[in-house]
Amino acid sequence: MYIRILTTMMTAWLLLMGAAPVAHAQYSWASEMREDIRTVLDEHDSEGIWSALVLNLKTNEVMVDYRSEATMLPASTVKVLTSAAALDLLGPDFQYETVLTATGPVRDGCIQGHVVLHGSGDPSFGATQPTASVFTNWAEGLAQTGIECITGNVIGNGTRFDKPSMGPGWSWDDASYKYAAQHSALSYHGNVIDIAIRATPRDEQPRVRWEPDSTSYVTISQQLERRSAGSSLSRSYERLPGQNVIDVEGEIPVGRATRFQVTVDNPTVFSAYVFNEALQRAGVRVEGQATSWRVLDARPTIRDTLTSAFSPPLSDLVQTMNTESNNLYAEQLLHTLGAEAHGDSLDAEGTRERGLHLVRSLIEQVGGDPDRLRLVDGSGLSRYNLISAKMLVRVLAYMHTHPDPDVRRAFVDSLPVGGQNGTLEYRFRRASAARGNVRAKTGTLSNNSSLAGYVTSFEGTPFAFALMANNHVGSTRALRIIQDQIVNILAEYPR
Repeated sequence: MYIRILTTMMTAWLLLMGAAPVAHAQYSWASEMREDIRTVLDEHDSEGIWSALVLNLKTNEVMVDYRSEATMLPASTVKVLTSAAALDLLGPDFQYETVLTATGPVRDGCIQGHVVLHGSGDPSFGATQPTASVFTNWAEGLAQTGIECITGNVIGNGTRFDKPSMGPGWSWDDASYKYAAQHSALSYHGNVIDIAIRATPRDEQPRVRWEPDSTSYVTISQQLERRSAGSSLSRSYERLPGQNVIDVEGEIPVGRATRFQVTVDNPTVFSAYVFNEALQRAGVRVEGQATSWRVLDARPTIRDTLTSAFSPPLSDLVQTMNTESNNLYAEQLLHTLGAEAHGDSLDAEGTRERGLHLVRSLIEQVGGDPDRLRLVDGSGLSRYNLISAKMLVRVLAYMHTHPDPDVRRAFVDSLPVGGQNGTLEYRFRRASAARGNVRAKTGTLSNNSSLAGYVTSFEGTPFAFALMANNHVGSTRALRIIQDQIVNILAEYPR
């Protein structure tokens, strides 16, 4: 009996002694990781202003807090908030529908009245499958049913959103570039023109072509020169403010080509104009002109629905938005939130502010203080935005455990994967511990860089993190290297 009691006591003592080093090891690893990350941040704190938060999603323990409540310029990490709110409120299966209607009957092969394109906010309409050739298909379909003419106008209806515009605080000299495309409830082809320039031995001047369908909605004013093969290629372009005149200059060597995209002014009318041209090519005569629903003195009554097209599900759109950091998609989603929240009965104005209100409400729901942030757009292109690393991580933590598994999956899957795709394709490469592991949204504006997302430790501990750097003088590449170093430390953490 005595031996049994002694044996039991010895076993308990050995177990206790054996447990202590394990607990100590866990504590040491966590402390070492914290110290490593803080050392990296302290060493580079002079390279701009840093803010960071790392949360253990398994234990809800804050692993690193480095001025996490400081308000910072977030750049495109704002898309974390926009996509979270959109998926949370609309659901991953939400789809847009773009509808073509007629205001009058068909008589003698002619629609007696107008045809109207009603946009609901689809950012992918006419830009990706299945709607890449939608206007050609619709026009040819009408012709095949015997429609030969339209006595009225081709009208674009984008009134579900605020008037087409750029976001508040966007830089005026960004207006020509794809990433600053104007929003509109009726958008087509990403609200940009694709321009291709090539110099060939046969032509004295470089050839210029553009899509969609060499539309005359834009005027290309070119000052291009052909250079001998092997010369350096140079080109610049600008769309004149408030116009659709695109100035292109440059020197193109023989055998070389260049491609770029330029925004259009007033996407609603652009959509109507391109559809009008598609009708003409299909042999359908339009007696009126391409115009906007907003400028009509009297808005006609809709008689018939002719056809419609649905977007891919929201889960796909959010993936495109976050993986490619597509600003147009983000702005369209923000306005969609504002329109959906108040129903289609309103002739929607104020959809931007109503959408922002819903994003702020989500932040408040997860424990953030909406009074300690400033949001003015859905994409993060504005320098007026101010949020904290703590707020980003709170939203990431909420989406990681979202009660709807489809929402949770769609959100996580939308984020770029380190070393594999999107804006992280060329980061975390080679033997990086975070390669194929980290999923995170980048955010870059001149002198500022952020990274926010998820990474899993060596033995499977999930972390949410936000790493933000502002006011850095010099290339943001240096900031990205620091961020990658910190994420790799988390990925190498052995617990």
